Amino acid sequence: MNIEVSCYGVLEQGCGTPAVSARLSGEQVSVAEVLEQLCGQFPELREYLPSTAYAVGDELVDRQYCLRPGETLVLLPPVSGG
Repeated sequence: MNIEVSCYGVLEQGCGTPAVSARLSGEQVSVAEVLEQLCGQFPELREYLPSTAYAVGDELVDRQYCLRPGETLVLLPPVSGG
């Protein structure tokens, strides 16, 4: 299954692009599995994941959420205020 991933803020900087594709085998793929693959490609992302939110469409999802074909996973970085 091919999953599109949109990244924002520091996560976009870590990937070097606002969107990446993750190709995983299987008919059901969890957010956690996509994140593991991305961290293999972009190890610097790992430090931000504990405070990153995940969304599909207009809904926040957790790491156990199973993505369906055609869905885009959005990684929302931690927000720092001032």
